[in-house]
Amino acid sequence: MPDARRAGLATRALVLAALVLGTAACSRVPGVYVVVHPSGSGGAAAYVDGGSFDAQQYVDGIWSSQVLPAFRARALTAQALISALTADPAKACTRYGNVPAQDSACAFMVKGTGRITGVASSLSGTTLTVELPPYNGSDVVSVDVGPAFTGTAVRDALPFIKFAQYTNQVDYAEVGIELNAMVRERVIGSDSFAGARGHAVTFVGATEGSDPQGIDVIPVILTVGAS
Repeated sequence: MPDARRAGLATRALVLAALVLGTAACSRVPGVYVVVHPSGSGGAAAYVDGGSFDAQQYVDGIWSSQVLPAFRARALTAQALISALTADPAKACTRYGNVPAQDSACAFMVKGTGRITGVASSLSGTTLTVELPPYNGSDVVSVDVGPAFTGTAVRDALPFIKFAQYTNQVDYAEVGIELNAMVRERVIGSDSFAGARGHAVTFVGATEGSDPQGIDVIPVILTVGAS
């Protein structure tokens, strides 16, 4: 098992332990079932291993073919999202966002280019503060660079991943965990951001919530350049 996968095991265990306690009533009988893809062209895949869903295999299969193309095509500029949320959060969600399940926060695909003005590290991970053009302090977002990620914004921003497709909440949660693991493994890797302050950055990723001053992005594409 790659080190990046091992890094997510503790988080996975905590999330799944919490969910299992509350999902017995909504679970169906395990067996062969189908996860529907949005393409419609042979767009379905069933994963069976003793009746269990293989979230890692599923995410591996859709990352390059569906996840990245969706973000490249649908991501809104961070400045436009800030403006839309400031004007009318509900309208911004309806027009640009995705609500994956009842009572879930609205999730958005977002992109931007700016400069890193801060690097904050904690026990859970590192966050980059990114100032956006015109660099007057009005538009600022955060970009999480792991190794731990809070929330499932990447999963929730994708309109073709819906709770109703899954046998239970545990399988649905696993998809979110595996998408975050892909970010950790393929987007962040072993990069160190300790000296990134002042550098240019380009990102495409997901955020959730309605606070225009609290946009926190989990990136699916990230490039940090020279200062």
